[in-house]
Amino acid sequence: MSVGKADSSGLQSGRVAGYFALVAGDYRRLDCPSLGLGQPPSSGPQPNHLTGPLRVGGNVQAARILRRVAPVYPRDAVAAHISGTVRLHVIIGKDGSLKHLEIVSGPPALREAAFDAVRQWKYQTTLLNGEPIEVDTTIDVFFTINR
Repeated sequence: MSVGKADSSGLQSGRVAGYFALVAGDYRRLDCPSLGLGQPPSSGPQPNHLTGPLRVGGNVQAARILRRVAPVYPRDAVAAHISGTVRLHVIIGKDGSLKHLEIVSGPPALREAAFDAVRQWKYQTTLLNGEPIEVDTTIDVFFTINR
């Protein structure tokens, strides 16, 4: 089980929206007044207080992938012995498809190949208190030349 906190925008800074735990593949809001977490329990399910995507680490989200397309190593990059990591910022929609995808960093010769592969990926729906939510995460695509 992993525990993290998120603000109202889903990022890990600013106004705190709550503490969350990954339990059996789903996120649960932690409300435990005796530990200073959240409000006293009320009857019924807890509402989702996030107004934006939940920020999740890339390694955690990688375990939830349903379809992964490998990037095609560009021939020009292989010929020039260019290797490295392309980092992408992704927002995964409530249905598990990619809603937003942008390049953060990486060798220019490898960026398009990483972008083209990742835009085809599909994830399991992420749930928070039983409700589907959007997820904000990063993806690292590694390119290495076998010599």
